[in-house]
Amino acid sequence: MRVLIIAACVAIGCAAGSAAEKRRDCRSHDECQSKVCSHYKKDNGTCAPTRCSPGERADNNHFYCDAASTWHPTKREGQACAKAWECYAPNCYMDPMCDTRPRQHAECKQGKCVLVAEPDACGRQGKVRILAPEEYSQDGSCMQSMAQRILRTVCAPCGNGVCDPDESVCNCPRDCKAKPGTRSPAQSSSP
Repeated sequence: MRVLIIAACVAIGCAAGSAAEKRRDCRSHDECQSKVCSHYKKDNGTCAPTRCSPGERADNNHFYCDAASTWHPTKREGQACAKAWECYAPNCYMDPMCDTRPRQHAECKQGKCVLVAEPDACGRQGKVRILAPEEYSQDGSCMQSMAQRILRTVCAPCGNGVCDPDESVCNCPRDCKAKPGTRSPAQSSSP
């Protein structure tokens, strides 16, 4: 009798959120028993399981799983929350310009969803990203290079009151003061 019940469960999938359901292809949320189609392309995805683990996310952070193991749409910045995983966390899905913007993560602070900027590699070192000194004209005019290429940048402690090796009057005027007879970046950009 027990073998028959187990065989029947395997055949029809007794467990909610079975692996077969999770792998089922979908194009929209309505096609899934869980009402969550986790897209991996604009019009293609796989159904999320009906039962989920608290804190789990699906459909590129557009849905979260609550403490009762049910799916809900993620909350946007400024909306009420109890846990950070309830808040929409930006990602690079279908966003070709993603790498040009600062990264952000979502937090639940004082009961509201907020987006917090993540420091880039320079910020993690306590420095700022500035153009490398050689990316400016060498005549003291502080004109940026007009080359048709990505300009080289460096991480420097600009703003610490010391004119460090990678800093100059052009890329960090607050630390490196203009020498008499040279123009500051502000003067170079004015007619």
